[in-house]
Amino acid sequence: MAQRKHYPQSLKTSVVLASPRGEASITELARQHGIHPNLIHKCRAQFLDAGERGLQSKSSKGETTALKSENERLKRLLAKKELKLDIAKKSRGL
Repeated sequence: MAQRKHYPQSLKTSVVLASPRGEASITELARQHGIHPNLIHKCRAQFLDAGERGLQSKSSKGETTALKSENERLKRLLAKKELKLDIAKKSRGL
């Protein structure tokens, strides 16, 4: 049984970055680098997926910041309510 070839990450990255620029077709790029065109399609899909995840994490950072500020606001509100409750209890002698 034949072993799978493992290509260096640098080769995959250069081919993927060259493909959307229109420097050459996928078939031509594959021929130039001695790889199968399906590998370019697969690597490009992985590359775009990783980029999409990166963009999502940035938007979730903004969401995290908003949630943290909401959490702080709620903590302050709770502290005020607890203070009012303590004052009410003390004034009634409880």
